[in-house]
Amino acid sequence: MQILGTTAVVDVAGHDDVLATLAARYPQYVDHPPDGPLLRLTPERVVCWSAGDEA
Repeated sequence: MQILGTTAVVDVAGHDDVLATLAARYPQYVDHPPDGPLLRLTPERVVCWSAGDEA
């Protein structure tokens, strides 16, 4: 899968909900949350493909 879109650099300050979500998903962030900045991706297009046997 490939996700195409625009990104923005976001300061960590004031985004405690985002850091809590990251910590819930990735245990290493519980004790050591990222110092920042964060990247926010706004998807504009999603491309999916798979290798398959077409008969």
